[in-house]
Amino acid sequence: MHFNILLGFLFPWLLGFYLYLKDKKTVLSIAPFSSLVAHLFNMLGMHLGLWQVTPFHLFDVSVLPFELGLYAILGSLLVYTIQRTKLNHHLIILIFGASTTLLEQLSFFLGIVHYSNSWNIWWTFISYLTPYYLVYSYYIALKHVSILLCKPPNNSQHH
Repeated sequence: MHFNILLGFLFPWLLGFYLYLKDKKTVLSIAPFSSLVAHLFNMLGMHLGLWQVTPFHLFDVSVLPFELGLYAILGSLLVYTIQRTKLNHHLIILIFGASTTLLEQLSFFLGIVHYSNSWNIWWTFISYLTPYYLVYSYYIALKHVSILLCKPPNNSQHH
């Protein structure tokens, strides 16, 4: 579990802190939603017996550091990258999905993640791509209601 806390929570939040200093609004708006989506996908997958994360005897708790750390920060980094690049948004989402899948593939080879019930790396890719698209859709919704990326009102009058 120490490994999960260190690599799943503490290290990602080092990047998260830097990202927060660069763009507070994105991190504060996106990280909680991204974490929630990760939690929902993990609970579904684990309760359906598709995958497990060490330590296996802790079941749901074993993925909590990743949900609150790595996935919260990756969702925020996705939106931050989309906001600051001219690359096609779908290409960025594909790159994030593929990169996260490769990271999990490494975890699989190291025995940190175990697959069952015909789950494989291709389904893993889909299970990352879908949440990234949900985070992207949430970001678009926030933009439409002027929560994210809105400039403060230009009030020339001071009260």
